[in-house]
Amino acid sequence: MVHSTGLARPKCPQGGGESAMPGPGVPDGPETTWTAVGAASPHRPTVSSRRDGGQTVATLWLVGGGGGAAPDRPPAPARSESESEPVSPLRGRRVAVVGAGGAARALAFGVKQRGGVPVIMNRTVDRALKLAVEIGCEAVPLSDTSIFATCDVIMNASSVGMFPDSGVSPVPQECILERHVVFDSVYNPLRTRLVRDAEKAGAVAVQGSEMFIRQAIAQFELWTNQKAPAELMASTILGILKEKERKQFPRLPFTGPATDEC
Repeated sequence: MVHSTGLARPKCPQGGGESAMPGPGVPDGPETTWTAVGAASPHRPTVSSRRDGGQTVATLWLVGGGGGAAPDRPPAPARSESESEPVSPLRGRRVAVVGAGGAARALAFGVKQRGGVPVIMNRTVDRALKLAVEIGCEAVPLSDTSIFATCDVIMNASSVGMFPDSGVSPVPQECILERHVVFDSVYNPLRTRLVRDAEKAGAVAVQGSEMFIRQAIAQFELWTNQKAPAELMASTILGILKEKERKQFPRLPFTGPATDEC
C-alpha cells in the first residue's frame, strides 16, 4: 500500500524495467539470481546476501536472467570526485543491540560496518553468543543492565513493547541516560514504553516508524529508479499506523513475558 501510494503519482511507471526489483515483466526462474538487501524474511534458495554475513532479507535485487544489464547489487549513490565517504556518527560508538533475531543481526552488522562497536544483549545467552560470533562482537545477558551505562546508543531489536504488551520495555527506565541515543524497532505503538522512557530521560529517542519509512523509500527507489515521494510515503505510513493504534484502544494489559524473537 505504501509503495502503491508513490506509484500513483503522475508519470511514475508501474513495474521496474531491467534493473529493478521483481515486478511486472521481470522473470523469476532457475537462472535468475537475486541479491538480498536489508533484513526481515528468510532466504529463498536462490538468494545471496548483499551484506557480508547478513542472512535476512527485506528487498530482492535482480542480478541476472532478465536479459538486461542489471548490476550484481543495487547501485551506490553517485559521488563527485571531490566528495569523500562521510564519517558515520556511529564510528567508535558502543551500541547495545537488544535481541538476537533477524532484526538484531541486521542492526548489528550495520553498526559494525559503520565503525561502531555492537554489543549483543539477549535473555537467552546462547543465542546472543551465536550471533556475536557471527558478527565478531561482544555478547552479554540482558540481565546485566550495567552494560547500558557503557554504551552510547541503545537499539531494541526485539518485540518487547509491541502491542498488546505495550506497557513493558526491554530496558529499565533508570538505565537510560540523557547522553543516550535510543532506537526502538517496534512501531506498534508508535511511541513505545522505551521511546517514552527515553524522552523522559532527555535522551534522543527514535521511533520504529523511522526505519519502516526509510526502508519503504529505499525499496521504491530501487523499483522505479526514481526519487521517492518521501513526504507522501511517510504521511501514508504514519496515517496507517495511527489508525491501527486508534482501533487498538483501550490497550490490553500486559499478560506475560514478551518474546525476543523479531
